[in-house]
Amino acid sequence: MKQYYMETNSIRNLSKYLKNKWVRENCFTSLHTIIELLTDLDETSFGRKKAAVTRVLDSRIEIDWRQPQLIQLDSYGMTACFLIEKDKVENIMKCLIESESVEAFDRKMKAPEYFDIYERLKRYDKGYNTYFDAEMKSKTQEFHAEFDYKKGKEIFIAFAKKIDKESPEFEPSFRKLFIIATALKLAEDLSNSELNTEKLPAHEIFRRYNGNIDVFLYASCFYSLEKVTSSNTIAKNDFTDLYHVFYLNETNRIVTSDNLLIAVLNRYEKNKAISCDIFKEEIEKK
Repeated sequence: MKQYYMETNSIRNLSKYLKNKWVRENCFTSLHTIIELLTDLDETSFGRKKAAVTRVLDSRIEIDWRQPQLIQLDSYGMTACFLIEKDKVENIMKCLIESESVEAFDRKMKAPEYFDIYERLKRYDKGYNTYFDAEMKSKTQEFHAEFDYKKGKEIFIAFAKKIDKESPEFEPSFRKLFIIATALKLAEDLSNSELNTEKLPAHEIFRRYNGNIDVFLYASCFYSLEKVTSSNTIAKNDFTDLYHVFYLNETNRIVTSDNLLIAVLNRYEKNKAISCDIFKEEIEKK
């Protein structure tokens, strides 16, 4: 199993190192990263994303082709039939590499052999935040209107210190408590989702949970708490960043440029996340 997961920003920032033998042997990326590179293109991002996709294909770095939603459902013993086919995505990657401009790429994506799958990729890129864009946004605005940030931040900082790794007698039990609570909340959300084709009640979905996304559950809880108690709005891109954590397990680590994600994950486990700059230094030592 690969030791390091490279998310979208680390793939872009460190793309020239992807052919490095040590990187190929120890790193992987994901379908989630590939979709982010293939969608939401404009004149500014086109060159950078095209270069990153070119180096991903040329390097043959390992790609986990599972969607985050499928990882989530699998962890609760649920299934879904909305797979995004690897071969079709690779063909779109090749189209991007062969295109000289955003306009040229867009014209190719209108061809019958690409249109449907590319529309699915774009819907995926925009669609995993539909809950946030409506109900979640409303809830966070109400929270911001009522929350005492000064007092809340003081409480959260004190609590975070209490469960820090320097206090091992507290940390494991509190960490498990938050994972269980978040797993239950996610089970409740799934029970009300159209993905619940078996019409299972929340308690049955929760009972099936196998522990495979513990890292994600912990990170999503504390990432949101950090955002809210520092009076920052939970933005759409925050959920995009968090979805990369679905690819983490108890043995691998993430390479990222997101400082908040690094702080949260390294509270879960020391060196669970590593910055792009530090990882670059590690590569150059090999």
